[in-house]
Amino acid sequence: MKDLLDKANVQQKGKYVLFHSVDGYKTALPISYLEKYSALLAYQVNGKPLKVNDGFPLRLIAFGKYGYKWAKWVDKLDVIYQSMLGYWENYGYSDKADVPIQRRRYYEGSNVKLLNY
Repeated sequence: MKDLLDKANVQQKGKYVLFHSVDGYKTALPISYLEKYSALLAYQVNGKPLKVNDGFPLRLIAFGKYGYKWAKWVDKLDVIYQSMLGYWENYGYSDKADVPIQRRRYYEGSNVKLLNY
C-alpha cells in the first residue's frame, strides 16, 4: 500500500483510503495505519494468482484488524478526507476494528504492541 500511495502522489489532505470491491462491499482505513503497518494489496499467494474465492483480483491484508477490514475482490481505491463507514460498520461494528492485544498475542507472540497510528 505504501508504494502504491507514494506512486499515486497522494495529497496530504487525504487521510483515508476507501476500498471498493466488485460486489459493492466498501471499507475505509487511515493512510497512517496503511503505511505504518505495511498493509498489503495481495494479488497472489505462494507465487500463484489469487483464486476468486480468495479475493481475486486484489485482497487487502490489514494486520491487527478484524477480518471485515480485509476486503476481498478489491477493484477500486479512493483517497478520502474523512472516514466513511463501510458495510459492517453501518451495522454497528467498530470502524477502527483493532483486534485486542490479548487476542493478537496468540499469533504475534508475547512482544505484541498496541496499534498506534
